Amino acid sequence: MLTATFQLFTGLGEAAERRLWERGCLLWEHIPRLRDKWLSPAKKRKLAPQIQEARTALDAALPDYFLNRLHGLARLRLLPHFGTHTIFLDIETTGLQADATITTVAVFDGERTNVYVEHANMCELIPVLASAKLLVTYNGMRFDLPRLRKRFGIDLVTPHLDLMPVLGAIGLKGGMKSVERQLGIGRESVEEMDGADAVVLWHAHRQEGDLVPLHRLLRYNALDARNLERMARMLYKRSMQGFPLLPKLPATPSTTPVWFQTQRLFDI
Repeated sequence: MLTATFQLFTGLGEAAERRLWERGCLLWEHIPRLRDKWLSPAKKRKLAPQIQEARTALDAALPDYFLNRLHGLARLRLLPHFGTHTIFLDIETTGLQADATITTVAVFDGERTNVYVEHANMCELIPVLASAKLLVTYNGMRFDLPRLRKRFGIDLVTPHLDLMPVLGAIGLKGGMKSVERQLGIGRESVEEMDGADAVVLWHAHRQEGDLVPLHRLLRYNALDARNLERMARMLYKRSMQGFPLLPKLPATPSTTPVWFQTQRLFDI
């Protein structure tokens, strides 16, 4: 959690943070009470305004303040504080090329999965993006976000946590499905497909007017969004290793049904 994170302050790194935890310094407010032999008075004076600034940023619900000061796994410590305003997002497109268009988008908000479909209810995604405090993706910096900006013609300045570089920094590299397997996150066998299959399903739906491939595509897309949250939860636990009072994230349902945002989907 952020209030136990000291490496966001200038002059304190990951090793120093761990030493502070071992000495019983578990919150920002504990720093002034530390013994001088553990943290000099001069260091405490330098940290005081930084702590006050961080507290103000947290009270103001500004996740980008912390995203810009934390690196690697430590970025996952935002989740307990912004979880109710965090969305896990994944898009499907007509291909990997730069001019590919978005076909479906799935958003998991910690409780339910909403799906959005081009030519149906895609415009309803705009207020969802606008209301989010934190956006979590996998490779979204290079793939999802540029395409969302192009599709809607918006800047999309929502603070963004891309799990791909976070996982890469701890040696877990590759596509999302590969990383899921490395983390031990399973999928239902019927949905063992990839982005190429998603393209085929979309074209089958559009060319033949068949809802069956669309529903399979939406289920696949929804599982991507749901598994983003599962990955983030696992990474959060790793980010707090060594902390003696590891706070737990709020529990999420073991299975989350896909909730279709609008009945118009069935009338395509």
